[in-house]
Amino acid sequence: MQYRINSSLYLFLFIICMLGLQGCAKRQVLTPDYRGYDLRMLIDELKEVASIESALEVQYERGDALMNGDMFVKADKEDMVLRFYYMGLPAGEIVQKDGIVKGTLKIGKAKAEMLIEGLKSSIFWWNSEYDETFETEGAYILRGIGREVVIDKKTMLPINQRVTLANGEIINIAYSVPSQLYPEGPPKRPTDWYQSEMLIEYRDYRVRAKITSLTVYRQ
Repeated sequence: MQYRINSSLYLFLFIICMLGLQGCAKRQVLTPDYRGYDLRMLIDELKEVASIESALEVQYERGDALMNGDMFVKADKEDMVLRFYYMGLPAGEIVQKDGIVKGTLKIGKAKAEMLIEGLKSSIFWWNSEYDETFETEGAYILRGIGREVVIDKKTMLPINQRVTLANGEIINIAYSVPSQLYPEGPPKRPTDWYQSEMLIEYRDYRVRAKITSLTVYRQ
């Protein structure tokens, strides 16, 4: 009887150890690789996007001042709604409608306009007209009036963007951390991926945004 108990115990411990090893084993992490993909085709596919809805974790910096919170974004090519949450509670919103920016979040007009312009430019970067396209060894550089976007040749995702406002001021946007748009299935083309983290810089303001969920609606 004692032998049977010990055998069962050993078997139980062996199974637990094996499960633990399987749980600790590294999962294969997919990374986008679309070298040779046609740039014009990519932009045409992205122009099928009609609107997006997204949840983000946001950190706003100015000098030594920090403000953290969550944001819900609903945007199309023309309009945008930003809803802010602090510790899970509504903290205000900013709305762009017919080119006019207004809202209830007390951050000042300049900051509100920067957030709208920065986020809309970072999301819908393909909606501008680009007059020039250059190639480097690892990137495409698209240039148009008031805008320059750098596209990584391997991932076919943006890695940097520079927006020049009407008053001559600059918004710099850096992208990182590619993520799958549809994690339940294997990605088939570059538009099945997106950059999930952004750093937006304007004057002495810095906004770090991390996308935690994204829904894309196509035409």
